[in-house]
Amino acid sequence: MAVMITAELPGMTQELYERLAPYILDQVRDNAGFIAHAAGPIEGGWQVTEIWTSQAQHDAWFSASIAPSILEGVQPATRTVREIDLFLSVGR
Repeated sequence: MAVMITAELPGMTQELYERLAPYILDQVRDNAGFIAHAAGPIEGGWQVTEIWTSQAQHDAWFSASIAPSILEGVQPATRTVREIDLFLSVGR
């Protein structure tokens, strides 16, 4: 079942996101199961939402590519995972 994974990153700024995004998006773009990525500001930080074909595929990518880079002492993201039945993209 496809999932929508939303992470709220306290303290993240647009400047920091824009420095990290090219590295992260290059790694995730061709990953099996990845469908979409969206991000933007929220009160006190930044929100990232991704669509994956399964949570297991996301978790495997996250564990291998992102988790090892998280610095000690950084406030962890609050993650929400929801199953989705439909995702529509207009290809823009």
